[in-house]
Formats: sequence, structure tokens, C-alpha cells
Amino acid sequence: MKVRWSDHAVQELDAILSYIAAHQPSASAGVARRIQDRVRLLEQFPLAGHKTDVENVRALSVVRYPFVIFHVVDDVADEVVIVSIRHTARREITSAD
Repeated sequence: MKVRWSDHAVQELDAILSYIAAHQPSASAGVARRIQDRVRLLEQFPLAGHKTDVENVRALSVVRYPFVIFHVVDDVADEVVIVSIRHTARREITSAD
């Protein structure tokens, strides 16, 4: 399956990486690389992660870092849509954005 990022998820990722770059510049590249690795996993295993309370939204943890990738599998379009990336200290997603 191909992966498509929602505009909202891209904005969240940019904000996350900007914040990390400002506070821990040496960590920013590692976090970005790990998030991309987890997203690539979804190309082969779109049902990775666990179901959430929101219908059709799944959550995949970014191992080693406190982030979760929320995604929706669209079988008709043959794609995984990244709808949000959140720090684990934030509340879970409440809709598919």
C-alpha cells in the first residue's frame, strides 16, 4: 500500500521536529528517521498498531520515542493515510481529522 500524509499530519510533524531542533538539535534527525521508519512499516503492514476508540483509526507507537502515529487504512484507494502524529502526553485523536 502507498502512504499518504494528511496536511494536518504534515503540520504536526513539522511542529514536532522544529521543537526538537530548537531544544535538542542533535536529536531531531534521529526522531525524524525513526518516524519515517515506522511509516514505511505501514506500507507493508497497514494494520500495524492497535485500534483506537475512533472508528477506523489505528495507532502505531514510535518505539524509543514518545510519539504515536494515527492512521486510517483505505482499502479502496489502496493507501494508508497518516492523519496525526502526537506526543504520548497529549490526548488521543478524537476524529479522523
